[in-house]
Amino acid sequence: MVHWPKTVYGNVILLMLTAAVAPVLVWAAVSLSGPLVWATLAVVAVAGVALYVRRRRIEAARERAWVGAFSFKDSVDQMRAREAV
Repeated sequence: MVHWPKTVYGNVILLMLTAAVAPVLVWAAVSLSGPLVWATLAVVAVAGVALYVRRRRIEAARERAWVGAFSFKDSVDQMRAREAV
């Protein structure tokens, strides 16, 4: 699994690293300039987009699963109600 940053600082660092690595990859692809290189880059790009979409769907499904679920606060409220009686 990949660690996805959850903070603004982490996202900025990830963006900076991506901005630093992307030109190197493009330069290497242009230098090697063969159909195999371009096909590999296309597959990597499609896979990256697919992973991003998959991650968003999983996060949305997790959010929907938690709606209305029994929480720790509910158990504390039940304990306090028992103690009050």
